[in-house]
Amino acid sequence: MEQILEMSEKFCTKNYILGQTVRGNRFIYLVNSKKLFELNEHMYHLLKSNVGTEVNFPYKIKQLLNEEQKSKIFTFENEDNFLNNKILSKLVLVLTNQCNLKCLYCYANCGSYNQDQMILDKSTIESLFTFFSTKGIVISKIMLFGGEPLLATDQIKNVLSIAKENKLVVDKFLIVTNFTILTEEQIKLLIDNHIHITVSLDGPKTLNDQLRKFRLNKNKSVFSEVKKNIKRFQQAGGVESVKYFV
Repeated sequence: MEQILEMSEKFCTKNYILGQTVRGNRFIYLVNSKKLFELNEHMYHLLKSNVGTEVNFPYKIKQLLNEEQKSKIFTFENEDNFLNNKILSKLVLVLTNQCNLKCLYCYANCGSYNQDQMILDKSTIESLFTFFSTKGIVISKIMLFGGEPLLATDQIKNVLSIAKENKLVVDKFLIVTNFTILTEEQIKLLIDNHIHITVSLDGPKTLNDQLRKFRLNKNKSVFSEVKKNIKRFQQAGGVESVKYFV
């Protein structure tokens, strides 16, 4: 199922998620109605070209999706349904939509996705993991995401402990982080639980610091903080956990 849903590109706003999978399926998910539609190439690129200039965009979405010949409900074959094959290739948990950076190109509006600041509450994690455990579903990867997930250490702990309590079978835990904040407690948490880490960087210091800036101190080097924290993490014994950098 991961091959079907893996994104080649994705655009998120308060009202919808627009994206294209690696297999070439184009879709739009409408947040308020909770409906998912498959799009043809013309319709997808028309909507994509209006991302960021959305004064009349909600109306355009409604108008286009009402043309039945141009859209249909996105469906999966039975063999692709994780409820049938009992394997979910990837579960992405947005632990918080808060972020300490303000990157110039951020599609998620500084990680907020145009929503009020919030965290993933414990009861939601409990309900989700109870469901997977009851259904006997194995999860290949759980990705901890944000915002900046290291701003939500308690939520990371909740995910790990509740997964264990429910005897949930998870092959691998991953986290996508800007790595600009890293306490000794977090280092130990990541290493002890063998969490694989993806660190976001945009090339050398000059380029990275032009694009990626701290929200509260724009003159502070993001690159230098990330480099320092990678070194701290590796010195603590976390070399094998740092899988790759982007």
